[in-house]
Amino acid sequence: LNKALVLYREVCVFGNIGATTCPTGAESTCNCLLDDDCNIGESSFVLYMNTTAPKSFDFIAQVEDAVLHTDRTCGGMPIYPKPNNFTSGLKCESDADCAETRLRACTPGVDCKCCANITHTCA
Repeated sequence: LNKALVLYREVCVFGNIGATTCPTGAESTCNCLLDDDCNIGESSFVLYMNTTAPKSFDFIAQVEDAVLHTDRTCGGMPIYPKPNNFTSGLKCESDADCAETRLRACTPGVDCKCCANITHTCA
């Protein structure tokens, strides 16, 4: 996107609006609503947006663009930033790239890696 970066704070719903810390919504002490307590699903979070905010649709487009252009791997293994710039996962462009028939099986005790420590070979 060629537009300026829109911050979540510019389009969020404030959880404390009307309180003494956020009487009007213009104060720096206003807190955006955000659910990220792990009770809503694995690796999920909920943003609460004020869709009447002038930049709300720019924010949505910005998030969609980021998701579409982010490096992807099967299983969501991270791709580390430069200078390390590597992943232990298989890079992919779609779900079809991660189909069981396309993934190479590992040999226990030889090259199977533990999820908790991918540098450790598991039996």
